[in-house]
Amino acid sequence: MDFECTPEFKKQVEKLSKNKSYRNLESELIEFIGSDLDNFSIGFNLNRNNSTPFIKKRLNGSGGYRLYYFYTINKETITLLYVHPKTGSEGFESINDKKKSELMDTRALCKSNRDMFKIEVKNELLTFIHFSDIQ
Repeated sequence: MDFECTPEFKKQVEKLSKNKSYRNLESELIEFIGSDLDNFSIGFNLNRNNSTPFIKKRLNGSGGYRLYYFYTINKETITLLYVHPKTGSEGFESINDKKKSELMDTRALCKSNRDMFKIEVKNELLTFIHFSDIQ
């Protein structure tokens, strides 16, 4: 399984990870990345598409985080788009339909411009590698 993300997602993870209240975000994402293939389709499908579902998934239970991603089944690729905490100073309940639409548009634009990051786990840390740096 390959994992990629938009620049917005990378920036958001870096910002939230600096806040002591969200220091477990990186470990939650690493656990998600290391989970079984069947786990990636578990969540709420926001676009009802069977070949590339847009999924909202809970990380760390109902009061933890919400992760939004596309799962391209035939290419076995997960494109992480957005994550937010449910609690704390940066927390909120859910994103609205406008934001969901923006995320879909951003994904399409970033993919066409190759302005994406490959995500890997190295030494138990998330590593973001811009597509332009991949040979």
